[in-house]
Amino acid sequence: MIETKNINITQFCDGSAYLDHMSRIRAARGATMPDSFKVDPLMYQGASDKFLLWNEDIHPFPYEYGVDFEAEVGVIVDNVPLGVSVEDADSYIKYVTIINDISLRKLIPGELAKGFGFFQSKPHSSLGKCSISPSKWHRYSSSWKDSRLHGTMIIELNDKQIGKIDTAAGMTFSFAELISYAAKTRELSDGTLIGSGTVASSDISDGFGCLMERNAVLDEPEIYMKPGDRITMYIEGLKDELIISQKVADI
Repeated sequence: MIETKNINITQFCDGSAYLDHMSRIRAARGATMPDSFKVDPLMYQGASDKFLLWNEDIHPFPYEYGVDFEAEVGVIVDNVPLGVSVEDADSYIKYVTIINDISLRKLIPGELAKGFGFFQSKPHSSLGKCSISPSKWHRYSSSWKDSRLHGTMIIELNDKQIGKIDTAAGMTFSFAELISYAAKTRELSDGTLIGSGTVASSDISDGFGCLMERNAVLDEPEIYMKPGDRITMYIEGLKDELIISQKVADI
């Protein structure tokens, strides 16, 4: 185990491996999910010049931007060769951690409409307090197999649980598949972070890994984060290690 702040992250490639999340988010935007999404992963290159610490305040963006959290699992890889196969990709994973992929939901539709992807709508993300080598997972209540983290992600907003999600059950694409996808046309440098996308369950009683999904599903008023709100996410049984707990800074 290592404190994540001591790892040099060289780039951030964020996938969308939980298709229940993708289906609900697209429906909220009035879009359907193409069948191709079930066999071909989605991925974008996120901001990687810096990451927020696990307990660092989130910038108090205007409420009309729709400040949201996204609870993810992430892996940090070694140098990955161009064209690596799915069968070999898992062997390049050095560490497993969690991610809060902070999103400004109300800016996303306008950016995507331009046909050129995310930028302003994706400020700096934050990383879990620690990262764990796949070879060390036998020591913990969770486990690493099939290139997936088999554990439970707890998500709490202002100390109220809004998600308790199995991190493996709904993950359509494994990390090996995401790594192979990212490396199809390039080598991946040592320190590349691969994100799973927002964790999600097919059973809505398990809750949600982000507010936009919650807003899309529940017949309740829409909410986003505001100054003073706190988001906490962690892997059950590893609350002292794989945890992110951040407050939106006061104005």
